[in-house]
Amino acid sequence: MTSLIFATFFRGINSFITKLALGHGHSAYIALITTIVWLGFVVVYAAMQLKEHPFQIGLNGYLFGGLAGIAAGASTIYGYQAMKALPITMVSIFLTASVVVTAVCAYFFLGEQLSVRKLISGAGIIICAIIFITTGK
Repeated sequence: MTSLIFATFFRGINSFITKLALGHGHSAYIALITTIVWLGFVVVYAAMQLKEHPFQIGLNGYLFGGLAGIAAGASTIYGYQAMKALPITMVSIFLTASVVVTAVCAYFFLGEQLSVRKLISGAGIIICAIIFITTGK
């Protein structure tokens, strides 16, 4: 649970800092700098894990890891372009709709269940985001 809280916090901070950076350069170059720093951070983290978890990865790990990298790259590029052109409050709230894509994929491809409570919660988030975006309140 602690990791989830930290991930949420740092994702929010990341969006805010990215918006600041985009005021000082083209989105492609800001994405490149962000990726280089991110890569260094991940390499250090992975190196620290080698003592406890030797490097072992199967073919599907490479395949899905590569596909996740493509999706993350596309998300970064398009997200940065959106942040450059629109208010960060609008972009960050709109991006919460990505949970719908995740939930649908998890349901169909991973066999995870979607309860009525989860569906209502997701719909509520999306409705609030649409209201905020369209009314500016």
